[in-house]
Amino acid sequence: MARVSRRRRAYWAGFIVPAILGMADARSAAQAAETVAQRPGHCAVASMETILRFYGEEDPLLSQRCLGLMHNARAAEYTDRKRLKPFGHYYPTFTAAYQPILAEMLLDRGYAAVSTRTSVSKDGQTISERVVQILVEHLVSGHWAVLHVPGHYMAITGYDRQTRTIWFNDPWRPQHPFTVGLADFINPKRSWHTNRGGEPRAAWDGRVLIFWKPQTDEERMLNATDRCPACGEFFPETAYTYCRRCRTFIDRRQDAHVQRGLDLIALSTQGFDQTNVSRERMLALRDELQNTNPISETAWREALANYPLAPLGAEGIVTLYRAAPALGIRPDELSTAELEQIVTSGEGWYALLAEL
Repeated sequence: MARVSRRRRAYWAGFIVPAILGMADARSAAQAAETVAQRPGHCAVASMETILRFYGEEDPLLSQRCLGLMHNARAAEYTDRKRLKPFGHYYPTFTAAYQPILAEMLLDRGYAAVSTRTSVSKDGQTISERVVQILVEHLVSGHWAVLHVPGHYMAITGYDRQTRTIWFNDPWRPQHPFTVGLADFINPKRSWHTNRGGEPRAAWDGRVLIFWKPQTDEERMLNATDRCPACGEFFPETAYTYCRRCRTFIDRRQDAHVQRGLDLIALSTQGFDQTNVSRERMLALRDELQNTNPISETAWREALANYPLAPLGAEGIVTLYRAAPALGIRPDELSTAELEQIVTSGEGWYALLAEL
């Protein structure tokens, strides 16, 4: 443990000290960040897009629309993999986001990410000191973050070390950045922002998603499988999905083939309709990937069986895996072509299954 601690101290010193000596004025950076105005229910992904655009990302597939589609495409697979309560909202009107899914999306695109859980003390008086430390260290280093307050996400876009002031962009009020003092920001009992109607919003609850493009091999290894990206400790033998000390999400996936397949299907949709998947576009995108970063046949079939189908009612996300037991079918007995036909059949998937 002592050796790990020394390495971590050396790592943080390697980029915190230069940042303190030569970081550009946080206010100038924050004012240069153009807030992406959110669509209803898209605060998390609009905040992600605000930061991604400032980082220089120009890919139109990283718009809030595409990020939202990919998030919900992954939701059923993630909750089933983690054995969590099924995600009950349906795109494009989802009213909540699974922050670990957003973190996985960033990791799969080459970003380093630190995602913390809700971290308010039991008496509701304080935020975890460790979580505050992690956030401030990254802000000093010029790493931006998507922050959560109950019912809403916003983007942290700068930190003034001298005045201990945080700059943030609200996608629901995109006219200009806002500021809040660090002492007020970390006080879960104090409201420091309002909605468009002038009503106070709830305070930060300790959930934050910090992400940046890694510049060194050390940074690229932060999110290694089973490793806490904040303290560097490995947890290969436990069932925990987060580091209990740092309250940070741990990526336990061995690869991202299934999630990449779900993204591909989501990006083959028309407009904002999650279930209006173009078969022609889907197959063309897969052919394109097979020449550069192929998805295995097994992972592709799993992605197809985990993709959201047109809902049959108000039950939220339905997938072939979730519907199969009640229908008396086994997805592994269907051909890949049949799975592709089901996913691209829109509202006709249920009738199609009856014919197979």
